[in-house]
Amino acid sequence: SEGIIYLVDASDMERFEEMKDDLHELATIEELRHIPILVLGNKCDSHQAVSEVILRDAIGISTLNSRPIALYMCS
Repeated sequence: SEGIIYLVDASDMERFEEMKDDLHELATIEELRHIPILVLGNKCDSHQAVSEVILRDAIGISTLNSRPIALYMCS
């Protein structure tokens, strides 16, 4: 793999914990340790969507800074 794209629904706050758990589990797979992860915060145009800062915190991206990872909001 050249990279991993992980798509999350930025408007579904009830599933943030599940998204966080899945992302962190993915990040602990040794074979994927050096593979960059692109997290896409989808539905950012929805009035229910959280901001990039809130999403970043909710899914714990800052705790994964030992690997190449980025978050971009999209719709």
